Amino acid sequence: MNRRAAGLVLAIALLVVAGGLLWWWARGRDGELAGAEGPPPGGTGKRMTLEATLYFPGPQGGLVGERRRLETTDVPAHQVWSVVRAALVGPQNDALARSFPEDVKVGAVLIGPEGTAYVDLRAPERPDPPPGGSTAEMHMVYGLVNSVTESVPSVRAVALLWNGSQRLTFTGHLDTSRPLAADRSLVAR
Repeated sequence: MNRRAAGLVLAIALLVVAGGLLWWWARGRDGELAGAEGPPPGGTGKRMTLEATLYFPGPQGGLVGERRRLETTDVPAHQVWSVVRAALVGPQNDALARSFPEDVKVGAVLIGPEGTAYVDLRAPERPDPPPGGSTAEMHMVYGLVNSVTESVPSVRAVALLWNGSQRLTFTGHLDTSRPLAADRSLVAR
């Protein structure tokens, strides 16, 4: 095995271990991920209103921003949780589409020291993310990534987990094995 292949195998192994540690860390006493239902998990913070931009698939094919005022706290993980939860609920504008089915919820959120938000999307009845083509996958993933990175100033990238595990891809078209930065090229002009 050459060095490049060995490095890739090591990187994937480290991501799997990091995902497992995140899952283990986020487990509540009852065996469920903290924050899967109800208010964001972990700690307290000063209540505040967050001016957020949530991105949803638009009628012309690109992502369209929808401004929202979200009640949250000054804790960045709470802000990320609130943004993702609002994005999963769906758009208020009828011309925009949902990116995820209604049964997908936000679980635990952890923010690493380098500004990466680790977000666990939960749908216990779905072992795999919703199927779809490359455009649907881009809208699912980057709708959340762009919403979080634009709305929460301390977050630079987002790593998405599905039911506690980081996946190489959601539907087979996009590499989700690493944290992703915003992609403004997908936003409709």
